[in-house]
Amino acid sequence: MKMKKIVTMMAAAAMTAAMAMTAMAAPFGSWQQNENGWWWQREDGSYPANSWVWIDGNADGVAECYYFDASGYMVADSITSDGYTVNTDGAWVANGVVQAKAVNADLGGYETAMAGGVTAPAAEGVVMDGKSVEQMTINMNLVNTLGKAGAIDLFPNKTNLENHAAFQYKYEYKNQPILIHGGMVDGQYWVQDYLGTADQIFNNFPKAGIELNAFYDNCGYESHAWQRRVIASSGSTDMVFQLPTGSYRLACGSVDKYCNFDILLTAGNDGQWYIYPNSKVWLH
Repeated sequence: MKMKKIVTMMAAAAMTAAMAMTAMAAPFGSWQQNENGWWWQREDGSYPANSWVWIDGNADGVAECYYFDASGYMVADSITSDGYTVNTDGAWVANGVVQAKAVNADLGGYETAMAGGVTAPAAEGVVMDGKSVEQMTINMNLVNTLGKAGAIDLFPNKTNLENHAAFQYKYEYKNQPILIHGGMVDGQYWVQDYLGTADQIFNNFPKAGIELNAFYDNCGYESHAWQRRVIASSGSTDMVFQLPTGSYRLACGSVDKYCNFDILLTAGNDGQWYIYPNSKVWLH
């Protein structure tokens, strides 16, 4: 999406107070601006930081690649910390040409760096050697509530998402929202699964992200069924991540024979798969 187009549209709508901070709202996210710059805000209120993201913000089927700094602001008209050039619109440029990727139109404005077949430069400082950093562990505060009768009551001030399936809640956890899906057994509410970020689900998750094999080398949570294989989407995960079948790739892991997780991966332009702190994780 061209930022100049955004500015033009915002100027035309400046009389509308509701549009004062929003640019080119698109499904799953929108461009936002304040006195410090532009950022991409997801539907759940989170935003990318210290990472490259392909964004088709105007849903035209073509995504451009943007870099967001540690504070989440888009870098523009500069050389990024990892040595790539971005133009005044913030789009990645190589040899004077804006780099673009055709994306599945069904993705709308979603961040397509997470989709299989779409690539981006790996973030600066991303961990490539899993043994070089502190060992990650699964967040047992969450694991121990799965399938536990009455566990939903352990989350005060949760928000009931009435427009979603029954017993689905949003809860502020580690300063960002996590989704809790539950059910009822013998009159008591229990937790069925969580949809959060890697930084929420794992302790000691590297701030700059980690390459997939390095992740497994570090934590040892290989899937009992899939080992380290990257898998395509399935019917159940399509509903969880709300993405079209075949448009993304997952890494799977097993904590024990009862608890598993699926991680939405980012494809690197070096042929590797990466997990970042804000990568979505389904713990079930």
